[in-house]
Amino acid sequence: MSDDHFTKNSKLISIESGSLPNSRDPAWIVKMGYFSNGHDPEPMLAVTWHLPKKQYDEAGLVTVARHYLHRLCSDLGQGTAAWKLDDEQFEAVTKAKPPSGDKTKAA
Repeated sequence: MSDDHFTKNSKLISIESGSLPNSRDPAWIVKMGYFSNGHDPEPMLAVTWHLPKKQYDEAGLVTVARHYLHRLCSDLGQGTAAWKLDDEQFEAVTKAKPPSGDKTKAA
């Protein structure tokens, strides 16, 4: 999957005013999502950041959210590399196979 596909299908969902979960200080609540194609009603992956208002200017929130999404996806890719399947392994777990040897034959 190309970088262009990912960036084209990663979209800002909302920016709201709220508070930080732990301290109740004022925060921007920024939600972004990745939609596997442009027509999906719900994102395949959605992330939410609570960004302290004293540290982030509203004008830069989209740029910051994109940066954080990039870092999150990079870290996820590296952190879950052991989960990656090659094509043969993926096919083996996604296609139903008939049981080997029919042991249910009536006598």
